[in-house]
Amino acid sequence: MEVGSGRKCEVSARDMLFMILTSMKHCGSWDMVSVVFKEKSPTFLAAIHPTLRAKYIDTVLDKYSMQHLHTSGHRFNNFPSALYAVDVTFQRTNTPAGSFNEKKRFYSKKHGQYGLKVEASVLPNDLTINVATAVSGSVADITICESNLDFHQDKLKKIGKTTTCWTTAQCKKSILGRGLCLLTKATKAFTANCDHSDEATS
Repeated sequence: MEVGSGRKCEVSARDMLFMILTSMKHCGSWDMVSVVFKEKSPTFLAAIHPTLRAKYIDTVLDKYSMQHLHTSGHRFNNFPSALYAVDVTFQRTNTPAGSFNEKKRFYSKKHGQYGLKVEASVLPNDLTINVATAVSGSVADITICESNLDFHQDKLKKIGKTTTCWTTAQCKKSILGRGLCLLTKATKAFTANCDHSDEATS
């Protein structure tokens, strides 16, 4: 397994299995788990993250299509045509060191704390299909959503007789505007941008 710049990962496949099992069983914080393997937490996280993401996030949508969710009875009650919900989560951190200008980038006025924000896309059966890169706490939730627009546009494509996310008629106008993240708690104010009348006329 390559880890970048042509370098091979120092962790063997067998060791990676034990690292994953230990993390899933006992993970409270990365610092605690990395000590078990006598690694610094950034090194441990860099080694295990690609495997965890590939196993538990990137391949989820291949199995849980719109048709699969429909037949298994996993649909959103209020938005049955939606494939997934989008929300921005906040992870509190310690107060950053440095000048005031450096600190304020990580301060979230909404939460009144310093931290990081991550956008997550979640299926109705509670499985995550996408996690965006973490950004500083001062970035607006809608800005994070718009920066991940390529992912959402790709998931709107029709596959056979099914549509992902909203139906094409519903998303026709909202995809280019802020109405895309209608299921995001933080973007309820933008739901008016979506014209539901398209569904009746299409």
